[in-house]
Amino acid sequence: MIAEKYIVVKDEIIVGCFETSQGIDGIKKSMGNIPYDIIQAVDIEGYHRIDTNVNEYDKNGVFKLLSQRVKSGYVKLPGDHKLDGEEIVPMTIEEKVWEKLIELDPLMKAIGNNVIPKTDAELIKDKIKTQAQIDAEKAAIEQEKLIQVEIRKMAMERLGLK
Repeated sequence: MIAEKYIVVKDEIIVGCFETSQGIDGIKKSMGNIPYDIIQAVDIEGYHRIDTNVNEYDKNGVFKLLSQRVKSGYVKLPGDHKLDGEEIVPMTIEEKVWEKLIELDPLMKAIGNNVIPKTDAELIKDKIKTQAQIDAEKAAIEQEKLIQVEIRKMAMERLGLK
């Protein structure tokens, strides 16, 4: 007798896969007291996995597209991953910020996987700083530069290196 392939299903979940020449009666004996809803003959070429939902497969026993299985809720994506075509890939830092998975310092922004300072215009637009605050910070930086130049001049004079 030729071996046939069967799946055993409980609540739409595959709980057993058998390849046997003993038919359904042989599988029933093998299952013993394990509960199941149906025993179903499947295409010998198909590949079914235990603990997967029968609806994840097409009529030939082949997994449906990953995107279909994700959309149907059979495949759960990790929180910081996304579907790119038919592949699960990590989100970029920028996407994680948009999805509110991570929070950046308000002075910073993400572009792809890079974290960079916001421009003055963005700081003003986002109401993080006013133009007056930015102008005052720039003036303080310029003042500090002038002080450093003067300190260098004084040090050079003391060393006689004018």
